Amino acid sequence: MLTLLSVAASPLFAPISAQSEPKIQSCTAKVAKTVSFKKAGKLASETDEICIRIKGYVYSHALHRTKAVAISKTEPDWQTIGFGGNTEEEEPDPQQIPDKPRLAMITGYLRDCGSKSWPPYCHYVGGPIIRVEQIKFLDNKP
Repeated sequence: MLTLLSVAASPLFAPISAQSEPKIQSCTAKVAKTVSFKKAGKLASETDEICIRIKGYVYSHALHRTKAVAISKTEPDWQTIGFGGNTEEEEPDPQQIPDKPRLAMITGYLRDCGSKSWPPYCHYVGGPIIRVEQIKFLDNKP
């Protein structure tokens, strides 16, 4: 189940269904490997699925390396990582996505978009994507 940690804690995602549980029993901040954006891109293409923690700016259904990248109209390689749920029904509630970039630490399962059965769709062919288990906003805004 996704855990959202923030001053104004309201869920971004619906709980992940039991039939699609990944290989790792649970992906928590304690067991996750902390990675950079460049490392995440490399890991996504090299592994089936891995539990990671990564810090960046949450904005528009993605995690961005910097605030400038988040608000730019382009998505430079290795500087943006998509995130979502197992199904379209588990996608973030659009009203809960920040209307401005917010600094956050995301914990979740990293993989290459379009690989195997998850996610059910991708906006781009290939590239890293995270099935989010926890978002911890670090800026203490509601």
